[in-house]
Amino acid sequence: MKKLILIATILISSNIFAKDVVTNWYDMETYQRYTLRQDIVFENGMSFKAGEQFDMFDFMSGGVPNAYFGLHQVNCKNPYLTADLSIIVVPTKPIQKIGAQLAEGCNLELWVELRDFFKDSIFTVNE
Repeated sequence: MKKLILIATILISSNIFAKDVVTNWYDMETYQRYTLRQDIVFENGMSFKAGEQFDMFDFMSGGVPNAYFGLHQVNCKNPYLTADLSIIVVPTKPIQKIGAQLAEGCNLELWVELRDFFKDSIFTVNE
């Protein structure tokens, strides 16, 4: 019985102390899972909702004034949908504007200006 109470206490306390932490663009890493903090709505009506999870699979920077982030939607329901590049407003101070595009396979492609690289991203990471 004591073991059961100890296990229950550990499980409950680990869930209490686990929290989603807003991450900045600079701290994002490939092969890490992230949760979207705000809706992304594309011009063709396609959207991702806050709370959806993404796995980051690619990052590129250098040579251009933008950093590229490639993320795959974890619970992909329609891998054939696409959306052209849209500008997404991120409500930071000052406001950021990022480029977002949906590629086949539920791959979200984001472009962030390097001047915004150290600001809060649109994702949280569970710690």
